[in-house]
Amino acid sequence: MYVDENGNFVLSALLLTVALSALAGAINRLVGQFVSDVVSNAWKNGLNFSKWEFSTWETYVGSTLGGAIGGALATIPGAGIYLGSVFGNAASTAISMGLENATGRSSYSGVNFISNILVSGAIGLVSAGIVDCHMNISGINKGSHSFKQFFKSGLTKNRKYNYSMSMKTFGKGVIWKTVDGFSSSWMLSSMLQGYINSL
Repeated sequence: MYVDENGNFVLSALLLTVALSALAGAINRLVGQFVSDVVSNAWKNGLNFSKWEFSTWETYVGSTLGGAIGGALATIPGAGIYLGSVFGNAASTAISMGLENATGRSSYSGVNFISNILVSGAIGLVSAGIVDCHMNISGINKGSHSFKQFFKSGLTKNRKYNYSMSMKTFGKGVIWKTVDGFSSSWMLSSMLQGYINSL
């Protein structure tokens, strides 16, 4: 029996899990920003694609970094789903608006800055409280030979035998967590943000 006297497994498993969740959160938030833009454009302009405008690069960078923050916070047991959603949304907005101010694209006032962050955080809170339905895809996050099980097996080998996790195993974990993140609350959050942006 392997005994981890120095606590190396706990640290390495924690870091792998946080990194995996942060990367998946970044991907989910990036796609979510695109969905938000589509909803906003459809609401304002219908199917007149010539009038459609997408968010700035600063918004997409902010969304991606906020998603990473939210994904990392989501690993906290118990309240993680709420913390990740609220602070991920708020961080996305704060980073996006901060970058737009820094590049001179916009000049948001302090009140506008704070009110938008609070609205985004509230959207995260509301959407995290909804019963979540996840997509189940055989081989990815469903089944005994899925990417999910493959990644969990890698964590077990790391713990029991002190094996290093390969990039292939970590990559399968990223795919699993990304697919798992495309849930009903993710879709609701993206759509609400798009609707609010259209007002």
